[in-house]
Order: sequence, then structure tokens, then C-alpha cells
Amino acid sequence: MFWKTGQSGVEEYGRLYDYVNQESIDISWIHGTYLEVDLYEDKLVYGEPVDGWSYEIFMYDIDDYITTRITYDEILQWQWSIHENLIVWADSRDSPWPPGPYGWEYDLYMYNLETGIESRIADPAIGHSLGYPAIYGTNVVYRDENLQ
Repeated sequence: MFWKTGQSGVEEYGRLYDYVNQESIDISWIHGTYLEVDLYEDKLVYGEPVDGWSYEIFMYDIDDYITTRITYDEILQWQWSIHENLIVWADSRDSPWPPGPYGWEYDLYMYNLETGIESRIADPAIGHSLGYPAIYGTNVVYRDENLQ
């Protein structure tokens, strides 16, 4: 089980409860808020603000107590999902600047934990945005939103 908590409503951090060992552990201190979390076996994927507004994706290995930063892009990544050794997310790094009249256009990216390779897996048509990806095995489903 995972949840976020804070001290005096200012600093928030994530906590994970391990049912097997019956203990809760802090995942990471952050100055903002977790957007979403996704859990697969011993891997917890979450977002953490790194510059005040942009979130980067991190993975916490519950068994090894190791946090790994997955993304290093200065633009917004969100709506991540993990299954086995693949993490997928919506990413606005290729969106036109400034954003169009309907907002950011998101592509889908994937990171392979075994190879360390990141790749763009879906590129929307002009005026479309892809989001809410979910992965199972090697299948990815997502929403294609017409922004016009």
C-alpha cells in the first residue's frame, strides 16, 4: 500500500506499507506532491517535481531500497504505468512551444528497465494528444484526444 503524507501541511513524502514485514517506510522527500503512483511486484513508479512545476519519473525498488530516476527531461512527463520491466508515460517534450490553443500535445514514451533504453512509441497527429497509457506485457492502450 502506498500513500502520501506531510508534516504541518508543507513537506510531503511517500510512504509504503510492506504487508509481509509489517512495516512502513519513507520513499522520498519531496517539496510538492506526487502526481500518481503505479506498482508492479517490487517496483513503485512515481513522479516528483524537480524544478517547481515539471515532474520527473522515478522508480523505487522495494526489495533493494533503491530509487532510480527514469526521466531527465525538463518538460512535463505524467500518467505513467509499469508492467514487468517496461514503463510507459505521456510526455510533452515534442509539443509545440508555446502550446497550441487547446494546450500541450502529448506523445507516448517507454523505458525498458533491462536495457536502459528510452523510446517514443506513439506520435499523435497534429492537434491530438495521447494520454493515460496502461501497459500489460507488450501491449499499450491509451487515449487519443482530439484537441481541436
